[in-house]
Amino acid sequence: MKKLLRRLRVSPAMVVACLALLVALGGTGYAAVKLPRNSVGTVQLKSNAVNSAKVLNNSLTGADVRESGLARVPSASSAVNATNATNATNATNATNATNATNATNATNAATAALANSIADNTVSSAKVANGSLGGDDIGRNSGDTSVNVASVAANTCVQTAFNTGTGTDMRDDALIATPEQDWPANLNLSTENSDSPGFIRIDVCNPTAAPIDPPAVIFHWVAIDTNP
Repeated sequence: MKKLLRRLRVSPAMVVACLALLVALGGTGYAAVKLPRNSVGTVQLKSNAVNSAKVLNNSLTGADVRESGLARVPSASSAVNATNATNATNATNATNATNATNATNATNAATAALANSIADNTVSSAKVANGSLGGDDIGRNSGDTSVNVASVAANTCVQTAFNTGTGTDMRDDALIATPEQDWPANLNLSTENSDSPGFIRIDVCNPTAAPIDPPAVIFHWVAIDTNP
C-alpha cells in the first residue's frame, strides 16, 4: 500500500505542467469570447446572421442596396411628393413654354423693327429670294377667278368681264390676267380696265378659220396700283 501511494504521489513538475495546461485552456476560451476590434469580416459571418437590430439606423446608403432585389412598393406615403414632382415638371414645361413664347415675341419684334429700319427703295432683286413673292407683294390686289368665255367665231373677237369679288376700283390699275394651261392655244387675249369696281375686262380673239369654244378656266390676276 505504501508502495502504491508512493507511485501516485504528484511531483512538483506535474503540478506546474497541470497549471500551465489550465492557463492555456482558459486563455483560449477567453479569446473566443473577447474578439479583437474589427476582427470579424464577411468570411466569419453566416448568411442571414445580420438582422435589423444589428444595423445602425440611417447607416446604410444607396450603394449598400441591390436595386434588382427590391420588390414593388405596395403603397408609398411619398406618393404626394411624386404628385408634386409631376406638378414641378409641368411647371418647368410651362416655364419653357413661356420662354418659347417670349422668344417668339422677341423674334417677331426684332423682325418688325428690322422691317421698319429698311429704307424705301433699298431692296433690290438680288435680295429677294426667287419664287418668294406673291401677287399681293407686287400689287394691291390679286386672286384666282374661274372664267367661262363664250364660243368665239372664226376671225372674230369677243369682249367679256369677270368679277374678282374684291369690289375694288381698279379702273386706273395696271392689270395682268393669265389663264391656266387648259386655255386654247389659238385664242389670243388681252386685258382692259373695267368701269365697274372689282371687274376685269378681257378681249378674246380667234384668228383661225373655225370657231373655238374655250372651256371654263382659272384666271390668275394681279392689279398694280399706278398711283400709290
